[in-house]
Amino acid sequence: MKKINLTLLLLLPTLLSFAQTYKANLSINVDEQLTPGSIETITIRVTNTSASTMVIGKSDFIVSIVYEGSTNAGQVFNQTLKLPQSLPAGDSYTFSNVSFKAPILPGTYPVKICFLWGKKAISQVEKIDFTVAPNYNATISARNLSFSSAPEADLQFSVTNSGETAWPEGGTYSLKFELRTAPSAAPRQDRDRFNITPKVLERWDLEPGESEDFTIRDFKVPLVTGNYVVRIHLLLNGKPFEADGATRDFTFKVGK
Repeated sequence: MKKINLTLLLLLPTLLSFAQTYKANLSINVDEQLTPGSIETITIRVTNTSASTMVIGKSDFIVSIVYEGSTNAGQVFNQTLKLPQSLPAGDSYTFSNVSFKAPILPGTYPVKICFLWGKKAISQVEKIDFTVAPNYNATISARNLSFSSAPEADLQFSVTNSGETAWPEGGTYSLKFELRTAPSAAPRQDRDRFNITPKVLERWDLEPGESEDFTIRDFKVPLVTGNYVVRIHLLLNGKPFEADGATRDFTFKVGK
């Protein structure tokens, strides 16, 4: 019996070392409102609030930054930052200028930040909802605004995402044509030719700077010559797209 007690006494220091408890506190400085596509920084201060030194080499002490959403765009937040030096009790270490590129897709991105000892969280869990606000801008352009007396012609347009954020995914985009003014002699048949059924675009996920070209073929040119002012609306899922530049007037000239 004495031999067993002696063995337990010899093992006690080892057991206590494995039972060592570490605690830390996080202080985070970051702007939660993000500019789409910009390089953003986070400053994270870790304070050792336990009674023992956090000795690197024997264990890993890590700041874990994890995106908790479902979109691929949020993966840019995921980072693992190892404590580069041992941290005595009561001391702090600051991870400064931790950078990431903000998503270009508007939305809210939930992120969890905590300090780990191995796989165990030893600090509070900070939850931050980063937000990328919509900044939708569109540019609609026409390649040919003049028509001869030919009975038919192609109307050629392009739409460009001229903003800083990607356009909403999963939607269908189309153009609605609305005649504003026409030559006084133009009959109703000529006027109605510019009231065109919206044309669905094949691309619906334009990122900043990307364009989509499309053509309305075999447009029947009005018989009466003169200027026809047409307002073109960019639609998202059949409704006006709330983007600057999504509505524009064009003057189509028919004849010489």
